[in-house]
Amino acid sequence: MMNRLAEFAWSAGHPTLAITLVFAAAYCAVGIPAHCLLGPGARDYYGTMAGVFAALAYLTLILGFRS
Repeated sequence: MMNRLAEFAWSAGHPTLAITLVFAAAYCAVGIPAHCLLGPGARDYYGTMAGVFAALAYLTLILGFRS
């Protein structure tokens, strides 16, 4: 199952572009609610942390199952 997911992630586009898109999606998904609930400082902190961890998880998925 994870191997198929990694193959799909690899075929979805260039890894650098895909990682950037994953980061941006996680930043928006966490940052916008944090901004509304806790303010702009929380948006920057929690959104960036969510983006970094999502991008690292995506990178680990690709490198761990593709190589």
